[in-house]
Amino acid sequence: MRPYPKANHFVAGTAAAMLLLTVYTVPDVPCTAGGCGPEPVTSVAVGVAAATAVMSYLHRWAAVCAAVLCAVLWPVADRADDSQLGWRAMLPLALVAVSVGVARLRWEVPPASVVRRQPPAPPCSASGVSSSKACAVTWPPPWSPRNCTTRSPSTSTARTVSSRTA
Repeated sequence: MRPYPKANHFVAGTAAAMLLLTVYTVPDVPCTAGGCGPEPVTSVAVGVAAATAVMSYLHRWAAVCAAVLCAVLWPVADRADDSQLGWRAMLPLALVAVSVGVARLRWEVPPASVVRRQPPAPPCSASGVSSSKACAVTWPPPWSPRNCTTRSPSTSTARTVSSRTA
């Protein structure tokens, strides 16, 4: 799982706030007798803003590129399609700033050479065994590098190796 997974919510929230602010504050101009024509540049600009929100979850730097494209398209749409965006044409700059900030987040990767400690051996009384010889046979497990018993190939009995010295 990627670190800072909730940081992507800032990009999506900024894009949603930008779109909602635009939808609710742009004045609704009634169509003239000739009818309302399509606004292709504005449609693409709004689609790129929505795509930025989705792309932030998939690839952060691709979302930055989409936000920059959105910041370029919104002023162009304001002039080309006469969308009457006005000051709202600059809202994608906030989207660019937030997406760059989220994309630049760094996290520390733990080094692969970290020494991992073995857990301490439980006391023999915890396992219900009272004899120290029986405890030496059952703990540590045979795959442990601290194993204090070995099996002789010729016999099936365990013998104690003096690998621990006090």
